[in-house]
Amino acid sequence: MTAPIPRPPGAWRALARDSHLNPEERAARDAVVAAQALADPPASTLPQLPAVPDGAAPRKRLAPYQLLMDRTGWKARLTWSADQARLEAFQPDGAAVMVTAVRDADINTYVLPATQKAVPRWRLIHPSDLTAFLTRRQVIDPRIPTSPCACGKRRYPTESRAKAAIVDVTIHRVVKRHGLQYERRAYRCPDDDRVWHLTSLPTWYGDKKPKHRKEAAR
Repeated sequence: MTAPIPRPPGAWRALARDSHLNPEERAARDAVVAAQALADPPASTLPQLPAVPDGAAPRKRLAPYQLLMDRTGWKARLTWSADQARLEAFQPDGAAVMVTAVRDADINTYVLPATQKAVPRWRLIHPSDLTAFLTRRQVIDPRIPTSPCACGKRRYPTESRAKAAIVDVTIHRVVKRHGLQYERRAYRCPDDDRVWHLTSLPTWYGDKKPKHRKEAAR
């Protein structure tokens, strides 16, 4: 007759089966499981991108992406017209996402990781990889596209970074004309949704007018 297998202490025996857990042990177990899931959530539990209807208007094509951003805690802002739509979401640390849709064209998904660089650039990713960035800030297979904007003005990726540059110019490079300081504004480039520019209003009345004058006046 073989000797009986020694049984573990009472605390370990209680942790071996859920039915034996007391309220304190159950709470501790649930806290550890929740922390592990938050640190590295399994792919099966991540919010999935709903199907995008084919042939729909640009605004409706972005509706599933807006729902995905809401589920992951990002506050999205949607702007649209009859032929195109743009969905943007930002975080306080500087991270941002943007999804654009143009009629009879593919949907483009861009991400902007939080960085301390002066002028970072948007990264183009596949729409199916957007969930990884929204939940983990992970950029999968990024590609930095070239900007079609050829106006020669300095480029900023978001409005907040452009306005921060205005403050910096105002403080360190005060420009005056006849005793009056230039009024500077930030405006989105009409040729590229990923680019913002700065302009000084008094320069409009000279012989050389900057490009994109109408868009800067809005």
